[in-house]
Amino acid sequence: MEFTLYSDKALSVLLPDKPRSIYSGWSSGDAIAFVTALPAAALWKLPRKDKVELLGDKRCVNLPDVDPKTIAEHEESVFSASISPNELYQELVASYCATAVMDLSPAQGEFCKACLASRTKGVAVCGTESHGSRLELLLTAHILGELSREGSTFFRPESVAKEGEGSDGKDKTETDKTSGKKKKPNPDAKTEPKPKKKSRKTKKESEDADPKEEEEGTDPKPKKKPRKAKKENNDE
Repeated sequence: MEFTLYSDKALSVLLPDKPRSIYSGWSSGDAIAFVTALPAAALWKLPRKDKVELLGDKRCVNLPDVDPKTIAEHEESVFSASISPNELYQELVASYCATAVMDLSPAQGEFCKACLASRTKGVAVCGTESHGSRLELLLTAHILGELSREGSTFFRPESVAKEGEGSDGKDKTETDKTSGKKKKPNPDAKTEPKPKKKSRKTKKESEDADPKEEEEGTDPKPKKKPRKAKKENNDE
């Protein structure tokens, strides 16, 4: 990695001797030790066809005896050599008291992330227009992720969703007001049908109703047997 410093002042005046902000040592030292490279999972990956669009055909390695159509959707690391973490660049910005940075090979934007974290002005020169537009989206996604990460300079407590709440702040589960316990819906529970309400008829409707229908709806009372008339003895 090559780092060039431009200044109109002497180095001893420009760089006061102070402890490094992230790594061990002092800013006057000429080496930074114990820098952990980025893992393979942290590298910027894109499908092969998007990588060719971003870098161009001349900058992409052609694989022999492989059909380009079969690997068009295969993801590859865009900048496999970009393994320096943004913490290293943050250290360089702090140690050299930089007020502006020009990155001539931004790759996946690790130096740009360091400038954003320290609120330092920066200019990145991308190789293609596709590289510039995609890098802008990548840095935007990085900032959105930093909003909810504690310890980040972009951290905002209101961007962290509380446990059991969605992004809108509403509770996802119903709570019992009396006990305070959360209710879980029981899929096996059967709901009983509600009883039908009896409709009340007006006096006019009841008079116009067919008497036969009323008799069918009610249980008929047993008819009384006629009493036998007593025989009277006539004195003839």
